Amino acid sequence: MNYKTMSEVAEKLKKIIDGYWRLDISEKKLIAEIAEIFNNTDNRGLVMRGPKFKAGFERKLGKKRIEELIKVLKKVDNGLFKALNE
Repeated sequence: MNYKTMSEVAEKLKKIIDGYWRLDISEKKLIAEIAEIFNNTDNRGLVMRGPKFKAGFERKLGKKRIEELIKVLKKVDNGLFKALNE
């Protein structure tokens, strides 16, 4: 799915990650849904600048969700997202 704004992507990711933390969705579904969002380069462009997340996106998601997102993205494609923690 193509999102139009950074806020739309952030809200969707918040729902996915919060659902995982509440044990409403499995880890496999978490990984699949996040991979679906980030496999689209337009969506990735909304939230990333180079190999880093945009500051506004990080503020919208919050520190703990960003940490969880980084873990999942490294499982999806470690080569593409390895610079996130650097």
